[in-house]
Amino acid sequence: MSELVEIAILAYRNCRYRDAIELLLQVCDSDPKDWLSRLYLGMSYEKTGRIMDAHRLLKRIASECPDLHVRDKAENALPLVEAEMRRRFEKQPLTGQTKKPNSSSVHNNDDIVWVG
Repeated sequence: MSELVEIAILAYRNCRYRDAIELLLQVCDSDPKDWLSRLYLGMSYEKTGRIMDAHRLLKRIASECPDLHVRDKAENALPLVEAEMRRRFEKQPLTGQTKKPNSSSVHNNDDIVWVG
């Protein structure tokens, strides 16, 4: 394991996820086959709220990584990421819709709520 990977993993373990991302991106750019760095990058994305990036990366690791240990860790992380994706999707309001006023409030604009 390279020194840069060790520093990145240490940053991750010390909850310095943005620093870990910066370092892990460098590692992944220089060594596309470093699956452990990709795993920590995906987990760092999840910790910083970049759920779609985390999901994309962990899904790829789970399907392509030849290292069974790393692949298992990615597979175990996916349900948490997918649950967060569902939670966020359910909280997202629909845009461009209005609340239809009932007949008793047609003349009272205070009852109309605009969304979007």
